[in-house]
Amino acid sequence: MIIDFTIQNFRSIKDEQLFSMHVETPKQHLAQHVAYPADDKIGVLRSAGIYGANASGKSNVLLALSALQAVACFSGNSREGDPIPWYLPYYLSDQARNDPIRFEIEFFNTDKLRYV
Repeated sequence: MIIDFTIQNFRSIKDEQLFSMHVETPKQHLAQHVAYPADDKIGVLRSAGIYGANASGKSNVLLALSALQAVACFSGNSREGDPIPWYLPYYLSDQARNDPIRFEIEFFNTDKLRYV
């Protein structure tokens, strides 16, 4: 269960952006919309939607999740010097074009262990 997902320098996202499903004030949500995977310590939304204006980066958040999944699943066979197909930095800045992409995810696994 995802708690937070941070993206920086990926496609149209230059500055750090945080997609958070962490519930800080549970009383603002219906009880059935909040899960407590760590025995009532941290509330996490069961589902979320991404909405906004056209060309605001919604699809790039989803592509970032897919890129993170691909890195985790398929990068084990990569060798030094191989091209990285998921390396899609922000291209509208000369500096950012050569900077690393940053993904950070915080989640609970099925054993209720929290990882970053």
